[in-house]
Amino acid sequence: MFLSPHCPYVKHIAPGLAALANEYSGTDLDMVAISSNDADQYPEDAPDGLRLMARELGFWFPYCYDETQQVAKRTRPPARPTFSCLTRAASWSIVASLTVHGRRTTYR
Repeated sequence: MFLSPHCPYVKHIAPGLAALANEYSGTDLDMVAISSNDADQYPEDAPDGLRLMARELGFWFPYCYDETQQVAKRTRPPARPTFSCLTRAASWSIVASLTVHGRRTTYR
């Protein structure tokens, strides 16, 4: 999932997301969060902000920082938050995507 700590939509759903993640902890469902925002423009979205958000909400899954925006450029999430389901086939591939209407995203 693509999340941005500064985003009001992400802030709104974060407690429910944490509860959902905890409900599926220890199951076959793996989760990963990615922030690909420019930390100079959004300091809260820098690695320290991701760690703080993860600690405060009790995220057990990795929360990664896409500093170069290469992951975002390749997958083109239209807004934050964006959730995708991936399958472990021969290679990772997106099989479904759900976008909760958030702010549109531009890439540098």
